[in-house]
Amino acid sequence: MTAPGNAASAGAMIDYSLRWRVQSVYPGTHSGAGGAASGIFRALVPFERAPDIRRLDLRRSMRDPFGQWYSREYQPRVAVTVCALVDVSASMAWRDNDSSKLAIAAGLCDVLAQSAHRNGDSFGLYACGKEVHEQTSLVATRNRAGATEMINHLAQVRPADDSAAGLAQVAEHLAGPRKLVFLISDFLFPDEQIEKILATLVLHDVIPVVLQDTAIADLPEWGFSEFADLESGRRRFVILRPSLKRRWLDQAEKRRKHLDSIFRQYVNPPFAITDQLDIEALNTYLLER
Repeated sequence: MTAPGNAASAGAMIDYSLRWRVQSVYPGTHSGAGGAASGIFRALVPFERAPDIRRLDLRRSMRDPFGQWYSREYQPRVAVTVCALVDVSASMAWRDNDSSKLAIAAGLCDVLAQSAHRNGDSFGLYACGKEVHEQTSLVATRNRAGATEMINHLAQVRPADDSAAGLAQVAEHLAGPRKLVFLISDFLFPDEQIEKILATLVLHDVIPVVLQDTAIADLPEWGFSEFADLESGRRRFVILRPSLKRRWLDQAEKRRKHLDSIFRQYVNPPFAITDQLDIEALNTYLLER
């Protein structure tokens, strides 16, 4: 069962191949740290380095002119923990329920949960507004049904918080070995807050997912319009004209580039989603990052 309003995610999978060694005791599909008695053959090493009689390679040992004993060393294949941190502040309610930023975020979480389940990985979900919303959060689990239930619950949330400060509080829930973290938000908050959030997550492999929209580009060249700040509630009447629209578009592009520089300073470059999730583009991003 997929999250409401995200039928495009049904059956979709992503390949989040990792470029680092995972520390875990659970079997899975990712390269683990250290050696193991099973997994992918890596090399023959002196017995003193891997003193396990079960891995002793008699053929190589008998051929050594110096009488050195050798054992087989394997690359362990283990599971990783995948976590989604989702901004549920008021700005995430932009547009109607089926195409809001939060609905897109829920669809992405559903794809992540499906992919984690396929790989034998754990999936965790944390919804954050002014604080971490415990009732809409899920400690990492391999239980697919539990993840699906929580994602469906997330899709029904009505974003109302006036900030996403809770994203900076999640680090305490992610203690332990390195995790793959998808940080999902529109990032419409001050740079200081973004940097604070990223600084708390630098020990993990963080994928910033920026939820964009085409609201400015869709505005007419001329006209009258009333704008409202979803988080503060302030409203403003505006006379639209071409020069104003161009200025807003330029500011939006400058903001995009500025965000990109902040993310690259702390974590991975961002992946942008505009209006709907593109699975193929996400897989390409994860392969090239």
